[in-house]
Amino acid sequence: MRAQYCLLAVLLMAVMVMPAAAGDLPHREAAVAGLWYEASADGLRTQVQSLLDRAARNAVRKPDEPPVALVVPHAGYVYSGSTAAAGYVHLRGGKWERVVLLAPAHYGAFRGASITPAAAYDTPLGPVYLDLETCRRLQTHALFVDAPDAHVREHALECQLPFLQVTLPKVRIIPILVGDLKSEDVRTLAGLLEPLLDEQTLLVVSSDFTHYGPNYGFVPFRDDPAGNLKKWNLKAAGQIAALDYDGFMEHIRTTRDTICGRNGISIAIRALQQLAKKKVIKGRVLEYTTSGEITRDFTKSVSYVSILFADPQVAGGAQETPAASEYTLSPAEKNTLLSIARRTLDAYMRDGRQPAVDVGAYTLTPRLKELRGAFVTLTRGGELRGCIGYVTPQVPLYQAVADMAVNAAVRDPRFPPVTRDELRKLRIEISVLSPLAPCPDPQTVQVGKHGLVIQKSGRSGLLLPQVPVEWGWDRRQFLEQVCRKAGLPAGAYREPDAVLMTFTAVVFNEKE
Repeated sequence: MRAQYCLLAVLLMAVMVMPAAAGDLPHREAAVAGLWYEASADGLRTQVQSLLDRAARNAVRKPDEPPVALVVPHAGYVYSGSTAAAGYVHLRGGKWERVVLLAPAHYGAFRGASITPAAAYDTPLGPVYLDLETCRRLQTHALFVDAPDAHVREHALECQLPFLQVTLPKVRIIPILVGDLKSEDVRTLAGLLEPLLDEQTLLVVSSDFTHYGPNYGFVPFRDDPAGNLKKWNLKAAGQIAALDYDGFMEHIRTTRDTICGRNGISIAIRALQQLAKKKVIKGRVLEYTTSGEITRDFTKSVSYVSILFADPQVAGGAQETPAASEYTLSPAEKNTLLSIARRTLDAYMRDGRQPAVDVGAYTLTPRLKELRGAFVTLTRGGELRGCIGYVTPQVPLYQAVADMAVNAAVRDPRFPPVTRDELRKLRIEISVLSPLAPCPDPQTVQVGKHGLVIQKSGRSGLLLPQVPVEWGWDRRQFLEQVCRKAGLPAGAYREPDAVLMTFTAVVFNEKE
């Protein structure tokens, strides 16, 4: 009899620990339908299709390669819908079977991550089902916590679903709310998610960018909020697109920027850095706008950015980092940039402040107005006198050259500031950078073509493509020297946690 009771107890325990079947779980009801987007199925489908159609017409280009990940906003569609659509339009016709969704928790405080205790999210377009098997596997990890109240009103995940339902109607989701994280939590969660990112799985990060104004308790500047917000947000977006984790974290630390999805973005950067060791991943900023532009009120404004990451190898076989020959500047454009740099330096030395670029005095072509990273190098008698630049695109190219001309002259900590008397003895060299591309194999680095960036243990270093040529280094020496530039051991690029990135540059200078 005792054996029968023991057997019955075991059976009861087995029943108690069996996970609930999908049919036994509730659906999470839509919380912001009719508030943040249209309430009816027909109205919502028309709204999303209209946004996607407009994005398709406005897109600069549709990538040949399919996306690996997106960063998109989550405000009401009247504010951020067009920016979100700029990302989602690239999913049309895709064959992804599931999407990992990362979103900030606005309505609950917890450390780690949380998945809703539901089988599906409902919207006016119907249910979006979870990949329950994967969700349950993730929930066994200690960083995944139960926070049911945080999911009830959360809009950051919900606002992504209608776009997914229209572009990928059969997709299943792994919806993750992200709470407070320590740096080791970011790395752990990235390690859990990166193996999920196969050819059938897309990563989508939901985040608005700077929340500006007294209503948000954040007024870092009062003059020209539209211009300053754009500069801030494009700087952060460029770092994200370049998978520059250290740069993005430094931006958050030094500015306290109110990017609500910064933790989800950090996880994504770390996961994509790991994925980039297996494939080439290219990121680019698709669109930027603010609610202030829409309402014409910058006393309270939220910024929205759409970023796409793609694998060019899927489209047409292995591809190298874009060669400098793919991006060119005409002789006239080069002369314009050199003239801007020289005139800016002359004015700074004369007046003690950097002048605004007189755009009416130059022929500023579309290429000169593009957001581009750029370095300005000053030499005197062949010796370096200063070199500073934007690694990631932050401002139009012509403005980047003006900014960096002054910075190279007076803000390079390795040298005393340039004096007015020596200005005419300096030669100006400009390097216009391609976007950064992860480099999973150091043996693919080509001396004379690639510049290098390394990040490891909170340190980073950069060397321009012309540096190893000028010093006569081979590939190994180039790799070792960029490590030393970052204050790392010479062989640090071989360590598993090192992030190596390459870029190319169009380099030109004043003739001596």
